Amino acid sequence: MDNRFFFRKSERIHEKTLIQKLFTQGKTIIIPPFRVQLLVSEAEANPPARILISIPKKVIRKAVKRNLLKRRIREAYRLNSHKFKDYLSAKKISLSLGFIYVEGQVADYHSIEKSLLVVLDSVIGKIERQRK
Repeated sequence: MDNRFFFRKSERIHEKTLIQKLFTQGKTIIIPPFRVQLLVSEAEANPPARILISIPKKVIRKAVKRNLLKRRIREAYRLNSHKFKDYLSAKKISLSLGFIYVEGQVADYHSIEKSLLVVLDSVIGKIERQRK
């Protein structure tokens, strides 16, 4: 079985100190329907990218819909992150990403996937600009 499409627990951000550091020291990218918090470190880590997915209750009131969005975002990331992770591993960069959903209605999977791909490409572009 191909090991590229897994999304393990080690790839999730759940430590309170890392979450605080992500929101205080991280950079922000806004690409609807996401606001993305980004924290880059030069140390190589395994896994190279760790993510946090948040859908605020103020944005989507029903828990069922918030959970649906989390599942869709997680699945889109799982299926499209292998190139992103390969890039980070090649550059020996560790990255923490926080995806915050800011749109008022529930988006379908395809629009979430398109936006996520744009986010991942823009993160790579931002890293390239910082390293020059």
